[in-house]
Amino acid sequence: MTKKDFIKTFTKDEIIDTLFSHWNFKRVAADICLYLFEKKSKKLLENMDATMEDDGTKKVGLAEYTKKHEEWKKLDRQFNTLHKNFGNMEE
Repeated sequence: MTKKDFIKTFTKDEIIDTLFSHWNFKRVAADICLYLFEKKSKKLLENMDATMEDDGTKKVGLAEYTKKHEEWKKLDRQFNTLHKNFGNMEE
């Protein structure tokens, strides 16, 4: 059994609790949070751009535009929530 397979036998909460109880993990946790924040922010922004992208070659009906706009608003809310949570994160 590999280490990765062995770790999979524990719940996510057990793993996180163990990691955060170890004093050396605090700096690593900050790096992981920053990396995940940047990765998810970039993905959300790319999805927002792709949602409203228009190459101008076809006409978009009102229903399609409304659907795209609603998807963009959903992504925007996720983006804002992510930024708010990251800004409110405690050390």
